[in-house]
Amino acid sequence: GSVLDHIETFGIEEAFDGATSISKRHLCVDTDHPFVSGIGMIAPSPDWFSGVYNLPLWNRETQTWYKTVEVDVYPWDAGTEQGKDYNL
Repeated sequence: GSVLDHIETFGIEEAFDGATSISKRHLCVDTDHPFVSGIGMIAPSPDWFSGVYNLPLWNRETQTWYKTVEVDVYPWDAGTEQGKDYNL
């Protein structure tokens, strides 16, 4: 099958306290490997995170790539840190 190898992403170029983020714009998937997963930290807590798991970019029924994918993600608390300052 054909390969979809360009994904548009948005990243935080400069965050607080000098933290930075770099957007990666190339991701290689094919019809045999059409799923992507990703996770990200939600600052300032050391154990908040959000992400996606096995997000399909290929529609098996129509045999086409999705042109746009929008996903609602939710915050999770890993529960590894205790503290009064970090609450969801």
